[in-house]
Amino acid sequence: MKIKQYTGLGVSLVLMAALVFLPSYFKSKSETELAQQSYQKKCLVAEGCRLMTGDRHIELNIKPSSLPKLEPLDIEVRLEGVPADKVTMEFFGRDMPMGLAPFPLYKQPSLLGPSIYSGIGNLAFCTVDKKMTWLARLVIESDSVVTTVVFELES
Repeated sequence: MKIKQYTGLGVSLVLMAALVFLPSYFKSKSETELAQQSYQKKCLVAEGCRLMTGDRHIELNIKPSSLPKLEPLDIEVRLEGVPADKVTMEFFGRDMPMGLAPFPLYKQPSLLGPSIYSGIGNLAFCTVDKKMTWLARLVIESDSVVTTVVFELES
């Protein structure tokens, strides 16, 4: 009979602890979830791609602007008012997503002005559509928000 009393007491203590700690666990989890922001914009590559929302400014520059296939493309992203811990760029076809891996962009040293990220990427060669419309997906991640910008590229 004593074993049943202790078992009942143990179960009661576990339930009481769950009632006390579980609500705070779920509350803190929902408060730390990342916000998602997405934008899409057409872009004339030779002029650079820009998105301004309030005090946030995102600028993408790709060289050469002719966007040659299977050749290195220099990618530079300038961010003002946009927190960033990690920045990646991915190219894919508008009418034919190809599941290509994103290219990492690396933070460049700068004391004043915008945060600058740069790297090298390339466009795949599409055997089906020689006049493929390419999209550039920029993903900017920070502790509190993930911002995705898709630029439709016109060379």
